[in-house]
Amino acid sequence: MKLRNVFSAGIVCLLAGMLTSTSLYSQVAYAVGGTSTLDTLSGQIVKTADGGVTWDLLTGIDSTFFYALHFSNTDVGYVVGYNSTIIKTSDGGQTWTEQYTGLPRSILRDVHFYDEMIGAAVGSTGRIIVTEDGGQTWTERSLGVSFNVSFVYWINDTTAYIGTDPTAGLVYKTTNRGATWQVDPTFAPARYTLCNFISADIGYIWGFFPESSGNLLYLYKTVDEGQTWFDTNLDVDFLSRIQDIDFVSGDSVGYFKAFNIWNRQFYKTTDGGQSWQPQTQLPFEIQDFEFYNGTDVLAFAPDNHHNNKF
Repeated sequence: MKLRNVFSAGIVCLLAGMLTSTSLYSQVAYAVGGTSTLDTLSGQIVKTADGGVTWDLLTGIDSTFFYALHFSNTDVGYVVGYNSTIIKTSDGGQTWTEQYTGLPRSILRDVHFYDEMIGAAVGSTGRIIVTEDGGQTWTERSLGVSFNVSFVYWINDTTAYIGTDPTAGLVYKTTNRGATWQVDPTFAPARYTLCNFISADIGYIWGFFPESSGNLLYLYKTVDEGQTWFDTNLDVDFLSRIQDIDFVSGDSVGYFKAFNIWNRQFYKTTDGGQSWQPQTQLPFEIQDFEFYNGTDVLAFAPDNHHNNKF
C-alpha cells in the first residue's frame, strides 16, 4: 500500500494508496499531497470509506507538503514529506502525532513497513532511517552516497530494497533490517523509481536510463521473494516512464500506466508481464491507481482535484 506524489503549485495533489484489496476494509483508501503558494507549503490527507465515492479532508494536521504514506494495518499508518516530516496515526486517521527523526531538514520521499514494528523512510541526499519499534525511535543508516532515494520496500522482516534516482542510479538491498546496504548487481544502472510486490514471492522493480534517442526501459521481476531477478525486456512504443503498476488477480492480469503528456494509456498484460498491450487512452494525466476488489480501480490526477473511480 504505497503512495507517491508530484509537486504542483497552487493545487491539491492527490495520489492514492489502497489500504487493502481483499478484505472487509477494501473500500477504505487514503491519499496525501498538499497545497502551495509562493510563501508556504501545506500538507493534506484525505480518506474514503466507500471506495472513492466520497472523500473527507482529515483535520488537525499541521505540517508541510506530504510525499508518501503507508499503513501497516487498518488503524496504524505513517505519512512522510518535506522537512524530514513523519506523522503517525494509530486510530485510522482520526488523530496524528509527529515522530522525531533527528534528521536535518530534507525531503522524505517514501515510507514502507513490513509489519507494525519494522519500517523505513527514505529521501533526498541518501537519507535512510529505520525503526524496529513502530516509530518510537528512528535510526539513520548510511548509504555512502548523496543520491536521492526514491523508494523503499520490505519483502520480509529482515530484507528490503531501495532505489536511487540519479541518471545512473542503482538498487540496494539489506538483509539485516537496514543496518547495512549493498548494491544488487542484477540491476543495470538506471533511475529506479518504483517497486511493488503483488504477493510474498512476486514483485517488480521499474527503472529507466535517459538517452538522446529515448529512454532505455527496465522492468525487473522476481518470482522467488527477491532471491533472483530477471529483466522482462519491456518493449512498448512511445513509453518514457511507468507511473504505477498493479495486478488484478494473481500474477497473470495486470496493468501499468504510462507517464508522459503524449501517452496517457493504460497497458495490460495477461501473461504475467511477458507482453503488454495498450488499453484506454485517458483524457487527463493519471498519477496513481489501485485495484481494490478485482474489478474497480481508483485513479488520481493532480489537477483540478480529480479523483476518478472506474
